[in-house]
Amino acid sequence: MKEEQRIAMKRAANEERRLRFLNARKRVMGIDVAALNAQVAEKAALAEAEKEADRYERVRQMEIDMILEQTTEEERQMKAYLNEEVKKSWNAMVELKASQNKPEVELDPLQSGVSAAQNFAGADPFRKERIRNQKAQMREWVQQQVLEKQAITDAEKADRNSYSSMLTAIAEVRDAADKEEKEMQQYLNDTVREENFRLSAAKKERMAQEARLWTDLPLEEKKAATSINLRDNEDIAMDENGRIVRKDQFRGYNAAQIRRIIEENEAFLADKRSQEASHANDDLNWAMQQSLQQQIMEQAQQEENELRKAEMMYNLDVINQQRRDQSNKAAMEKITRFGGIDKGSLFEKFGSTCR
Repeated sequence: MKEEQRIAMKRAANEERRLRFLNARKRVMGIDVAALNAQVAEKAALAEAEKEADRYERVRQMEIDMILEQTTEEERQMKAYLNEEVKKSWNAMVELKASQNKPEVELDPLQSGVSAAQNFAGADPFRKERIRNQKAQMREWVQQQVLEKQAITDAEKADRNSYSSMLTAIAEVRDAADKEEKEMQQYLNDTVREENFRLSAAKKERMAQEARLWTDLPLEEKKAATSINLRDNEDIAMDENGRIVRKDQFRGYNAAQIRRIIEENEAFLADKRSQEASHANDDLNWAMQQSLQQQIMEQAQQEENELRKAEMMYNLDVINQQRRDQSNKAAMEKITRFGGIDKGSLFEKFGSTCR
């Protein structure tokens, strides 16, 4: 059903398109200037909106970069401040330690007892100097690390500044390109407007010249040109295809042209009726073919079912016969399980008489 509706809609659209092509009036309607101007204005508005969105996005991205740079700078300053505070605390600790160190008192071994002994075998006499040198070395290493971090931070800051400068330069170049594009568009619009004004002035001049020539014509020629009885002008107003080629000579269709249009319309209607009849016959034939195919399929299904049933009955008969044969065989085996009496033997009639 959906396929039939789609085919019908497609046929109707093709028929409407064919009729539109065959209609001379619709073929020479011209261009819809208002619609084209509306499309141009809409396209320009979309382009302007897109440029505005790009400009807003660039400004927003620059603000985000600026905020990131400020945050990074604040972190760097905080780290520098903390490092400076650590340095100050270390220097204060060093000064405090130095102030607490008392000068060594030289002892006289002759005037001192055993308890005044200060040097022993295996002791490190340069322990304090070694610890002092180690602290100085650690302090130097820490200062070197701080200087390296400061250099890395300065390099990163320089990179960020260069990147920001590059973004600013790109934005300036882009703005300059947009401005240049706008100026070029304005120049093209002005050029087109001037060209339109020039063409309009030329057309006005041509129309004024034609009006002057018309005014200078004799009265007889004016009457001959504007007379509605001049039927010959209608023949040169249109070509052989019915298209108007000279609007100044067109006064309406003559009798032959009207008759030709009516005949073409009648031919179109007859063609349409014949196509509709053929479509209806096609649909009827299709429905009949579908019905015949359905009947053939049902008949084939019925025959197949009958064959299956006949085969099943035959198989049942064979099974029943096999069961009867097996029953007879079992009964005969039961009778002759002790041996049988052959005919014509001595014991043929044994037990069949009475004494």
